[in-house]
Amino acid sequence: MVSASFRPDLQGVRAALSQPGVVKAVGEMAEGIAAQANAAGLARINAKYHRKKAIYGKPYRSYTTKGHKYGVALGIVTTASGLGEEDEAENKTLESFNH
Repeated sequence: MVSASFRPDLQGVRAALSQPGVVKAVGEMAEGIAAQANAAGLARINAKYHRKKAIYGKPYRSYTTKGHKYGVALGIVTTASGLGEEDEAENKTLESFNH
């Protein structure tokens, strides 16, 4: 039986994860999560405050960035308003996407 060991080239991995296509894909995933969080959050917020019309603005937002330490693509989804912070604190909307 042949024994082999594999050691990844971390510089190559970092370079691959910072390519424009990866940044775009990560951004699209983050946008999708933000859209789902907004749909769920807005429904709860409107029901909580008995609003018949949708509130102005969205409670969650997304963006992409390159990590400070290694420069790899990161998709960030976070609250965008006080109502988003309130929804996240009460319902853990964003946290639910991690499971």
